Amino acid sequence: MKLLNKLFLSLSIFVMTDSAVFAAPYTFTAQDYIEYGIYFSPRGADFSTKLLTVRAGDINGYYAKFFPSIKDIPSQRQSLELKTPRGAVRVRRNDNVGLVVIRDTHNSKKRQGTKRLDVTFERGICTHVDGNSSGCAVHLRLTTNKPDIDTVRQSRTLRITTSTGLSFRYKSLFTDGGKPLNLPALNRSPSIVNFAWEWRPSIK
Repeated sequence: MKLLNKLFLSLSIFVMTDSAVFAAPYTFTAQDYIEYGIYFSPRGADFSTKLLTVRAGDINGYYAKFFPSIKDIPSQRQSLELKTPRGAVRVRRNDNVGLVVIRDTHNSKKRQGTKRLDVTFERGICTHVDGNSSGCAVHLRLTTNKPDIDTVRQSRTLRITTSTGLSFRYKSLFTDGGKPLNLPALNRSPSIVNFAWEWRPSIK
């Protein structure tokens, strides 16, 4: 009986830990709106270019709510552009076809600070080292250890995998703007910066 209790307790702790780690994120619907961007450089912070742009959901409702004077509303857009010696991935569309966006935040009430971002593109183009290109599905995941606070920028991990077998992983350094920078380390490490604008009309 004692052994069973110990097993039950161990299993309970495992389940609780597992639930805490994999907290349910928010999946955006057609009624919501998110604009998400990632600036990325494989080496050094001075050469960042825009790796990803996602505009998903009710963009017209978002601009009508927050920017009613703007009549020239940007188009729906999904784009991803990564070129490496090990292969390349490209997505360029002006619609939301084949796009899934899931975002989990460090502050679930205010929807602030990206804890995890998952973007799935069903309509990508993958190019392998041999130069052959084909249609593919692409999955991008961005994770951060903790929320950024003032000049402190937490480490970010970026993973991109494709249905054709390409795989890329980058991890940026933790940096504190209030302390001396380790420039050689920063120049060697990837730079990953992200931003998000959200609107969920169901939330008052």
